[in-house]
Amino acid sequence: MNSTTDTEPLKLRVRDHWEDETCGVRTGESAQDAEYYAQIREHRYSREHWILPFQNAPAYKGKRVLEIGIGAGSDFLQWVKADAKAVGIDLTHAAMDHARRQIATAGYSNSIPPMCTADAERLPFRNSHFDLIYSYGVLHHSPDTAKTIREAYRVLAPGGELKIMIYHHPCWTGFLLWLLHYAAKGRFHVSQRQAMYEHLESPGTKSYTVEEGKSLLRDAGFADVNAELNLGHGDLLTLKPSAKYDTPIFRILRTLYPRWLVRLLGNRFGIVLLLHGRKPETA
Repeated sequence: MNSTTDTEPLKLRVRDHWEDETCGVRTGESAQDAEYYAQIREHRYSREHWILPFQNAPAYKGKRVLEIGIGAGSDFLQWVKADAKAVGIDLTHAAMDHARRQIATAGYSNSIPPMCTADAERLPFRNSHFDLIYSYGVLHHSPDTAKTIREAYRVLAPGGELKIMIYHHPCWTGFLLWLLHYAAKGRFHVSQRQAMYEHLESPGTKSYTVEEGKSLLRDAGFADVNAELNLGHGDLLTLKPSAKYDTPIFRILRTLYPRWLVRLLGNRFGIVLLLHGRKPETA
């Protein structure tokens, strides 16, 4: 396992990446905050239709919920609407600002839950406190993802639940990154895992097979672990590209991309890996 000293420079690079662009905000276009965040939510939930059922915020009314990696605050807003006792953390200050603005412009300016910048590898909470920990598309960016799962287990109450999304491989996203950055240069030996690690979002992004994902939770002590795969933006090329990929060749690829075939082949090559586990009552 890497030491804290070894992983700290990578963690700072991850933080800087997401300070520059909070996840999801690229889909908002309006100059007015309320409409801007409404556009972000509409894009998120219309294209990733499984998020709200997976989160199932209404089921946690009055429950103690920790969201790790609140990003722009779209999912965090759902806890507010559901009247959960939510707490949110993120590695970045930019996320704090977006989440507060989104919740306020949605009409809940007097109900903004506690939020703070914190490291998922060192959660600033006491043992056995939360009923649910939720983290969507975040923990694979942490240098020591296994440690974040152990920390989640520590701060969950016995019987508490963990719901996370981490990246899966093999997937279409990984194939496209491999094609663009390696196969096109004759480097066929490079794996999808390495392509995603080096070229997907922030530096060092990890991906897992379904069994590896389940093992992450089981090794930390979680029981009743379930997994589900879905096709994400990168698999279908449905997200507005970042500056890195807003190039002529990529625009041609987006136009010619056979989304019908990707959908026809189903979710087994999707990047989205949903995992759900429970801390045993006797823990």
